[in-house]
Amino acid sequence: MERLEIKKVKGKSYYYYSKWGWQDGKYRRLWQRYLGTAEAVLKKISESEERQKALYAEVFRFGAPIAL
Repeated sequence: MERLEIKKVKGKSYYYYSKWGWQDGKYRRLWQRYLGTAEAVLKKISESEERQKALYAEVFRFGAPIAL
């Protein structure tokens, strides 16, 4: 299961994205990624909305082999 975790250190909140799962018969954190403070996360989100152009596109022609 993946989740967003908030850890408080000296009164400041820091955000982490982590994945939990079963390992050796116990439910443990498998990995985590640091996202930053709330301000940093908000800044990343607003920047990504501005740059929402696709870098590449894959075109699939599902019916082409049958049509031929």
